[in-house]
Amino acid sequence: MAVQADISADKLQARIGQEYLILVDEVNDLGIVGRSYMDAPEVDGKVYLSDDYDAEPGDQIWVQIIHADEHDVWGVRVED
Repeated sequence: MAVQADISADKLQARIGQEYLILVDEVNDLGIVGRSYMDAPEVDGKVYLSDDYDAEPGDQIWVQIIHADEHDVWGVRVED
């Protein structure tokens, strides 16, 4: 499990600085939660946009990835 966590973390670190079109899955009290075309629901990690609430489930927005851990990434909205 530790080896796999390291592999996943390395792959997600490589996404930092990249821009992706994400599908918004939910908007909650922490912000937007979504996924990119590479992320399967309930299997892969999520894309989080903290302190951004201006979206509805089903919207697609462009995001630049700014942080990653072993499973998930965090981003900020960018203009499309």
